[in-house]
Amino acid sequence: MLGPLTAKLVVMPEAAWPRLTAACDANESLPAPLVHAASVAAVSVIATLVGAILIPGITVGLVIVHVLGAVGAYVGAAVISVTLAPRFVRAPATTEHLVGRFASAAVLPLVACGALNVIPIPVLSFVWALFGAALSAWSGFVGASALLGMEGTRRRDAAALIAALGIAPIVVATLLRVVLATP
Repeated sequence: MLGPLTAKLVVMPEAAWPRLTAACDANESLPAPLVHAASVAAVSVIATLVGAILIPGITVGLVIVHVLGAVGAYVGAAVISVTLAPRFVRAPATTEHLVGRFASAAVLPLVACGALNVIPIPVLSFVWALFGAALSAWSGFVGASALLGMEGTRRRDAAALIAALGIAPIVVATLLRVVLATP
C-alpha cells in the first residue's frame, strides 16, 4: 500500500491525498513522517551518485562532493520541511497532530525530483527542482484541504511554506555542487 501511495503522492497528488487521509483516519500503519520523506530522498541521493559516476573525467573526490551535496539537498529538504512545518502551519486543533504527516507527503515531489539526476546535466537539476517545488506546492494545496481541513489563505500559505522550506536546501546544495564539483 505504501509504495503505490508514495508514487501517487509524487506524480499525482490529487489522486493520493484522499487515500492518505483515509489511512490517517483509520490509524493504518504508516512510517514516521520523517522516515517516509527521507526514504524517498535516499532514492534521489542514489540517483545523484549514479549520475555523478557518469560524468566524464570525474574523480572519486568529486563524486563524494556530489553525493554529500545530494544528501544535504534532498534529505535536508525532508528534514527541514517535516521539522519546521509544525511550528509555522496553523492547522485546526482537530488536525494539528497531522501537520508533520502533511509536510512529509507534500514535500515528496520535491525530494523525489533528484531521481532525475541520473542524467548528469547540472542545469537540469535546477529545472527539476523548480518543477518539484511547483508540484509540492500543488500537493500541499490539495493536502491542506484533504488532510488538515484548511481553506482559503491558510491553505495557500501552508502549501507555499512546504515548497519554500523544501526548495531552499536543494537550490543551495545544487548550486554548490555545480560550482565546487565540476571537473
